[in-house]
Amino acid sequence: MAKATRAAGTGTGRSEGSGGGNSLETMYKGKSNSLQTSLTESISAETTTIPVANINAFPEAPNLATIGSGDNAEVIRYNGIDGARLTGCERGFGGTTASVWETGSPIYRAYTAHDHDTFIANIERLSNEKLDAAPHGSNHALWGSDPIRIDAAQIDNMPTEMTPTAHATTHKIGGSDALTLMMAQISDFPTAMTPTAHTHTKAQISDFPTEMTPTAHTHTKAQISDFPTEMTPTAHTHTKAQISDFPTEMTPTAHTHTKAQISDFPTAMTPTAHKNTHKKGGSDALTAVDIGAVAGIIAGANITTSVNAATGQVTVNAAAGGALTEAAATLNPNAAWNTNTRQQSVAVAAVAGKTKLIIAPNMAAANSYEEWCNCGVRCVSRSGNTLTFQCETIPTIAIGVSILAS
Repeated sequence: MAKATRAAGTGTGRSEGSGGGNSLETMYKGKSNSLQTSLTESISAETTTIPVANINAFPEAPNLATIGSGDNAEVIRYNGIDGARLTGCERGFGGTTASVWETGSPIYRAYTAHDHDTFIANIERLSNEKLDAAPHGSNHALWGSDPIRIDAAQIDNMPTEMTPTAHATTHKIGGSDALTLMMAQISDFPTAMTPTAHTHTKAQISDFPTEMTPTAHTHTKAQISDFPTEMTPTAHTHTKAQISDFPTEMTPTAHTHTKAQISDFPTAMTPTAHKNTHKKGGSDALTAVDIGAVAGIIAGANITTSVNAATGQVTVNAAAGGALTEAAATLNPNAAWNTNTRQQSVAVAAVAGKTKLIIAPNMAAANSYEEWCNCGVRCVSRSGNTLTFQCETIPTIAIGVSILAS
């Protein structure tokens, strides 16, 4: 007997059976032990979405549920489940009456009269109509979608032997399924065989090659018995003319280097003495203006200056009532200078309150003028009685500084 197929539908929904185009009544899945839960809200007789405390008490939709018990119980059919709610409910299903139910009323999947009646109707219909399978013998043919395979043991008169069609040539040398034998497969293979005496000449060998290339081989000195202990090379020299593709020019590969890449880069480099080039009359003479000894800000009511363009000499004059104050300072060498800004600041008490200054290297201090010029020292700013000096190269000796203030 064919098995009925379950499908979704309405209260009188059907699903097609397996024979003759007839259909069976829809049968709904049950729940073991009719697990009971309860309503979490009150519902009216028209409510189609029903909230329950335990949605796991119900099989997947569509299916049936019973609210209440006894003669007043109501059967519903739900067509969906949304969270903890039965949705698309058909109220008063299977001849029961839709009613108002309070919160806490029991609800469960019970075995109903509708289930029982559907089972009986489907069984009777199957029995009466004898659902026959549609012909499908071709599916079981050799090349069908579901071919039948039979073992030899299933054939009553299966012969014990079958003589194959002659096909020895396929097993010969050069055949499509050539046979080969190993000595171990030959039971009486002799342990030794004495060959018949025979000799051959090249003429007797049909495919004897006209030439044979020897196998590549190499030798070490130890394998050569008379290998010399010394070998004087033949004298040879080459000129550019002997090199056929000697280039006419060769451009070196571009390269740059940083100090870090030069292993023996010196930590200090002493410049070649050249102070005479910066003296008056030298090839690169410095003037007072070049070294910052004369600044435009010092010209005023009390101090006047003039520079001889030809000789580089500076003349300083003090007007009446404008007495000059002389002061001195020392710029210490090396670490006293800021290595990043190349600046050094010194406090000179004598210039406090003075507005006009003339600043120059102290000619009386040994080597001060030369170091001042060589290192490009000049005064760049003033704050109160603090003077800030700038250099191009950090001096390695102390530099005396003379200051005239007014």
